[in-house]
Amino acid sequence: MIVISQPTYFPWIGYFALIEAAENFIFLDDVQFDSRSWQQRNRILNNDNINYLTIPIIKKGLSQQLINNTKIINIDIFEKHLLKIKHAYSKAKYFSEYYPKIELILSKCKAKENLADVNIYIIKEIAKLLNIKCVFKRSSDLNCTGKKSLKLINICKKLDNNQYLINEGALEYIKQDINLFEINKIQLNIIKIDKIAYQQLSNNFTEKLSIIDVLLNNGPETLKLIRKSFKLSSI
Repeated sequence: MIVISQPTYFPWIGYFALIEAAENFIFLDDVQFDSRSWQQRNRILNNDNINYLTIPIIKKGLSQQLINNTKIINIDIFEKHLLKIKHAYSKAKYFSEYYPKIELILSKCKAKENLADVNIYIIKEIAKLLNIKCVFKRSSDLNCTGKKSLKLINICKKLDNNQYLINEGALEYIKQDINLFEINKIQLNIIKIDKIAYQQLSNNFTEKLSIIDVLLNNGPETLKLIRKSFKLSSI
């Protein structure tokens, strides 16, 4: 099973469900940067209020830049994010165990100037922390041409994998191209992710927060939450 997804900043638990379900996970890093996506930000919870962790990037005159060409303005932002995380989760059950791990990950991000490099490093380190086994690759290293669905098809063919897994949101994106996948003998599979309710500091559950929220509140139970959260089916 192959998954192709843009690298995002400290993604939500559903992103790691895709990684858990995949044999090969391809970071789609050579497509256009989109400031409206989760590529440069994510959400945590502080006293029942949603707070954003956002990475400032250079975008003046670069409206068509690719994710792997997107540069970070200020690497000191990672220290600020650590302070926000510490303030929000110091009373979380697994704070003392997992905050130092997040601190170490972000400290190493200071040496990186590229947004894609930061996101990919974080995702791979969190997957390692969760003990999720998967082969990671970057689409920019595969040199696959094409736009939209054709690029995805060419990536699958390059890796000789005819089982392509997408989430429900991606189905809307490619539904008009389903015949292209059929022509190229690539089976489309979909992952359905249930609402993943887990222990939070808040009494009112807020879904789709950063994996940070799950780890600091649930610690070693996180992988179990991931594994029971999704079902796979073919299209």
